[in-house]
Amino acid sequence: MFSNRLIIGGPSVHLLSLVEHFCNDHEILLLYGAPLDDELSMEQEFRKFDIQMYQIANMKRSLNPIPDIFIMAEIKKLLKEFSPDIIHTHTYKPGIIGRYLAKRHNVKRIIHTYHGLIFDSYFSSALSKVLVHIDTYLAKSTDVIIALSEIQKQQILDKIGNSIENKIQIIPLSISQDKFRYSKEDGLLFRNNIGVSEDRILLAMVGRVADVKNIAKTIDVFSELKKDANASNSTLVIVGDGDQKNSLIAQARALSLKVDLEKGDENSDIIFVSWQREIQPLYSAIDILVLSSKNEGTPLNIIEAQLMKTAILAPRVGGIPDIVVEGKTALLFDNRQEMFAKMYELISNRTLIDNLQQNALKFAKERFSISKMLESYNKLYNI
Repeated sequence: MFSNRLIIGGPSVHLLSLVEHFCNDHEILLLYGAPLDDELSMEQEFRKFDIQMYQIANMKRSLNPIPDIFIMAEIKKLLKEFSPDIIHTHTYKPGIIGRYLAKRHNVKRIIHTYHGLIFDSYFSSALSKVLVHIDTYLAKSTDVIIALSEIQKQQILDKIGNSIENKIQIIPLSISQDKFRYSKEDGLLFRNNIGVSEDRILLAMVGRVADVKNIAKTIDVFSELKKDANASNSTLVIVGDGDQKNSLIAQARALSLKVDLEKGDENSDIIFVSWQREIQPLYSAIDILVLSSKNEGTPLNIIEAQLMKTAILAPRVGGIPDIVVEGKTALLFDNRQEMFAKMYELISNRTLIDNLQQNALKFAKERFSISKMLESYNKLYNI
């Protein structure tokens, strides 16, 4: 298996489920990059299992191809020693390097999972076109391409072409329902730790604090909303770290919002909280999970939140419409004006929040079965 950094987030959580399931029946070599300074690694969770792990320290998100040449030489040596029957790549750069080398080493089965699409909202249009050409070339030698939703599958076909349609399998993300159970007690403890009372409406953004997540948009909308008396009893908590954090703190303060770090009080408008390794208390505490991303694949935090009885407010982008029931478990929007209207609707109507939460829990329990997901991978790994 070959993935990017083993940091808290959807790809790592998904990969951990596969490792846990297959480590007793398969010999696994996990290749991965080093986390950035502001990222929290899940490496120790992977080390609990009987697998071989090898960190490729120089593998960065940089577009400079020179370091990648040395990385390829390093991985080539590892492949020769390990001699895998299957290579399963996750995320974009591992997907390029891993699939290219797998083909050259005549690996029996090459599998790639798209956790998101970098063709939109990440790079310039010219560079995006180059990446599409690279992906199209690699798709020819990929045996199985995994999309996480029907929408994502169509996005891949739109970019690469219908010639690979027979290679694409849709295997929805799922998580263990035993590990994600709502707990009012844990939620109250989390609220106490960040200084937010039980009766306050708590909105949260959870994940990497990066430009593509467009957190600035949420802060802007929330600041306008706070001018209304109906929104006075609400707090937004932004959970995570990243290169945008300091600028977002400055933005919120410039908008005259009361900003606190790690712990606030009853007058806090926004609280910035660092990465949380234990997210069950977080989801048990919040009323509404908010996303305002420019682009998304299939956000695992939406699946987690619904399973933890949380209402969703999110943009109608990527695979998001495939993993919610619009109007029942989530309110979706297309633009800033619609986002403002629906956030206001939620904050001023506790009954609506309660209904979305109950529907979300029921839907997630029925839809996101980890046993079905793992059975699909059992078939792929049986060669």
